[in-house]
Amino acid sequence: MAAFGITYSARDGSNTTGSVWVERTGKLYTFLAFPNGNVMLARGASPVPANHLRDVRFFVSKQFAATPAAPAMVPQQCQQQQTDAGRRGFIRTALTAGLLAATAAPVIAKDTRTVGTLRGDDTARLPDHAALWSRMPLPFSLTEAWRLLSPATQTEIGTAVLGMALAQYVYGDGRADADQFTDEDLRADASDVAGDLLNRIDDRLWVLLPDLYGPDGDHPAWAYAAGMVYPLGAVLPEPPIAPAPAARPDPIFAAIEAADAARRAHQAMHENLDEDDAAQMARLDVLVDADRAAFEALARIVPTTRKGDVALADFYLRVLDDPDGQATAHLEHLRDVLADYADA
Repeated sequence: MAAFGITYSARDGSNTTGSVWVERTGKLYTFLAFPNGNVMLARGASPVPANHLRDVRFFVSKQFAATPAAPAMVPQQCQQQQTDAGRRGFIRTALTAGLLAATAAPVIAKDTRTVGTLRGDDTARLPDHAALWSRMPLPFSLTEAWRLLSPATQTEIGTAVLGMALAQYVYGDGRADADQFTDEDLRADASDVAGDLLNRIDDRLWVLLPDLYGPDGDHPAWAYAAGMVYPLGAVLPEPPIAPAPAARPDPIFAAIEAADAARRAHQAMHENLDEDDAAQMARLDVLVDADRAAFEALARIVPTTRKGDVALADFYLRVLDDPDGQATAHLEHLRDVLADYADA
């Protein structure tokens, strides 16, 4: 007895479309099954004559018809169905449903599983990220783009995606050493395959869907029309220059002013000082401490500008106790050098 296998099915109103593998012919056929038991077959875009593959029709009828047709009656009923206007609708539906599984045919030839064993409908779906795609005026949805591909090309792309994921798993990037495959050469080759598939899928999709991805070497028309890209090779406008933030004042100037004020108050207290006056001597102690504190605070600050460097050198010249003048001369030289930089 010939072996058959349903490789795909989908409801189309009250009818069912799908594909069936026939082991004796080694071919995959698309079908349209009616609830009354009639079954139409096609190979590619060509309908299969109603008097051919009767056992295949009966097999499909048993899977999907509400009342399976008897084998002897199927050909006559199908002949009538294939001569009416519904034939074109069947061919169109079969071609766009993505039913062929060309690369998987050798395995399916020995598989008589029915549609009930196909996987995926009872598992969590991948996200469609519709929010992102809605922000782009695409010429058609990604689902519609997929349906533009021939069944064989859909299988090619799907097989590549499965292979890429499997190769990544074998490579095992990110897993602990104890969880890796033991064959290092195998892992290295798997990494190469995953990278190769990723690059080739990009190139393949660009060739297959230029209206979505754009022609080779250019952006797609929808991106240009929406003003979302510049022409390739265009000189981009200069971004606006943000105003420079207001410069912060050099903190050394406030420190110098405070130190000068404390020093002047200290020196003024010595004028007409009555050392026998306890109140005056207490006041002098306070001013001495304030003078010392202001100087120590100044010494902890680093100027942030060249002019601040010069101001600090001038301050040290004013407070320097230098009887022989040598240190003063050195400091004056340093102040002049800093001044030259500040004016440059």
